[in-house]
Amino acid sequence: MNISLETKRKNSCFFCNGGVLLLALGAMCILMGCNRANYIQAKEKHQRGEYFEAANLYRKVYAHTSSKDKRKKGEIAFSMGECYEKINYLPRALNGYQNALRYRVKDSVCAFRVAQILYRLGKYQQATQNLKEYLTLYPNHRESNAILTGSTMAQQWKETPTPYIVKKSRVLNSRRSDFSPLIVGEFCDNLYYTSSNDRFSKKYTKSPVTGVKDYDIFFSKKNEKGIWTKPEPIGGELNTKGDEGVVTLTGNKSKMYLSCCKDAESGYGKVFLAISQKEGERWGKYTPLYLWGDSTTMVAHPALSPDERYLYFVSDRIGGYGGKDIWRVSVEEGTIGTPENLGPQINTEKDEMFPYFRSNGEFYFSSNGWVGMGGLDIFRARHSENGADWIVENMKYPINSCGDDFGITFEGTAEKGFFSSSRNDGKGWDHIYSFEIPNTKILVEGFVVDREDYILPKATIRVVGNDGTIIKTMPKVDGTYSILLDYGKSYIMQAVAKGYLGDRHQISTIAHKKDTSYIRDFVLTPVNRSVSVENIYYEFGKSTLLPTSYAALDNLVEMMRSFPTISIELSSHTDRKGNASYNQRLSLERAKSVVSYLIEKGISPQRLSAKGYGSSVPKKVTKKVASTYPDFLHEGDVLSEDFIKTLPPKQQDIADQLNRRTEFRIMSGE
Repeated sequence: MNISLETKRKNSCFFCNGGVLLLALGAMCILMGCNRANYIQAKEKHQRGEYFEAANLYRKVYAHTSSKDKRKKGEIAFSMGECYEKINYLPRALNGYQNALRYRVKDSVCAFRVAQILYRLGKYQQATQNLKEYLTLYPNHRESNAILTGSTMAQQWKETPTPYIVKKSRVLNSRRSDFSPLIVGEFCDNLYYTSSNDRFSKKYTKSPVTGVKDYDIFFSKKNEKGIWTKPEPIGGELNTKGDEGVVTLTGNKSKMYLSCCKDAESGYGKVFLAISQKEGERWGKYTPLYLWGDSTTMVAHPALSPDERYLYFVSDRIGGYGGKDIWRVSVEEGTIGTPENLGPQINTEKDEMFPYFRSNGEFYFSSNGWVGMGGLDIFRARHSENGADWIVENMKYPINSCGDDFGITFEGTAEKGFFSSSRNDGKGWDHIYSFEIPNTKILVEGFVVDREDYILPKATIRVVGNDGTIIKTMPKVDGTYSILLDYGKSYIMQAVAKGYLGDRHQISTIAHKKDTSYIRDFVLTPVNRSVSVENIYYEFGKSTLLPTSYAALDNLVEMMRSFPTISIELSSHTDRKGNASYNQRLSLERAKSVVSYLIEKGISPQRLSAKGYGSSVPKKVTKKVASTYPDFLHEGDVLSEDFIKTLPPKQQDIADQLNRRTEFRIMSGE
């Protein structure tokens, strides 16, 4: 049977289209199989902590998953967001979480994660808006409320920055991550830091965790012009195929503590501490330091105390306060003690890392558990006056940013040095930044006088800075003084003179503008000489103190607390009017009322005595009083009854009022 040309054409088309269809179906099956295999592999790598490779696999799987399968698409997007968040690739992490939210997967968790990433990207207003919606459903969510507080503070800190000048280092940074600088040496001319710089490596394997070369220790030093030279990998056998970095050195630079992690071939494990000894000019192979006798606990970020008695470090060991805590262990005479946690004054329920001690004893660390600007912030901790407590403060903007800020180091006592930050890097890589407060001075000036405004030109003013600087000076003959202080420091100023109790002030120049000046007058209290306590009032004809007197008496309480060894006599005086014996009794009862008030405020009765003088000791006009009433009173006048009778009625009333007074006199314990 003949087959027409048209029939042949049709049959030919049929077989041709069928073949294409079969090929397409086969390709789809292969693709689906590959997608399934990639998804399984991505989950395995995710669980092993190989976040970079897991994220890339999730991206492939996400691109080849149908939008009709919303649940699967959303779960992949969420996992992808988690992996990118782990390696600090925040724009992609945000995109992952937002896509998961779009596909209605883990709505509440995603809503919070989106707000959290916005916060870490410095998009504070968007983060705040997202969290307000979230908090309508979960009003007591602690982390959300902390982010709201941090967003508010971050915006305020950016509006009023500290005087530090921050710049990205051109010399030290590479195309990859560079972080945790450490300045050492008597002249602060050696610098160690951690880097994934691949310029010196001909062959290397990218880390499946970070996607870059494993970390090594790099070194730079200042040349004869005081400029940091181009860094190179540290010499010796210290750098390996694994990760090494975040170091601390002993004062003589003969021993190094460092953080290490095995390479991919050896099998990634927990980060551990190690010790390396310097052999001539080169560093020898490291020896692991297992503080708990095993390698199952993460231990990293070593830092020696200034006296080198303690090694501070970071660990996620069970029994801490949160994710990663700062601990310390005694390392005196080469003997390792029992590790101890720094406690809740430093550690929070989140992460505290990268401890560092300045030579003046100030302690620095990074945290995302204290109120901050987004990621890790750098904090300064100082001991309180009693030495028992830590006082922690955020270093604020521009030291801190919305990124991770950590690993600070200072050039000795100078307000300059380096730190590391992931700010302004879309991939979340860390870079080294310099910081410095310009060498500008601020002026502090004032008078040194006693409580009656008599100048004290023989007084001594002593100023002690938190960097150990000490300044001594004396007032001029007119009682004035002026001192120039540095920016970025805290000072205690004290004036003393023979026969007087000293006076002191505290001044911080950390967060002030360059043109700031201070007026600080020192008012010294004489010993064994009566001093009037102004603004002390009693009910008419009674010994009951009026509430308007409390503020003046509280100042007296503060003086007694500041000088715990002194004892004072409280005396009360009346005017010339009335019966002498009645005035005597009334003045004594009034003096006792003042003593009772001080005792109620915690002052020991053994340090107080009451005396009533009635009208028997009229007031002697001082320079201060004479300047207030120059028309009829002169310095040295005694407001006796005979003197007052020579005055017009209105001036007599003033003189009587001046005689009605309460005074104190320091008796002992100067």
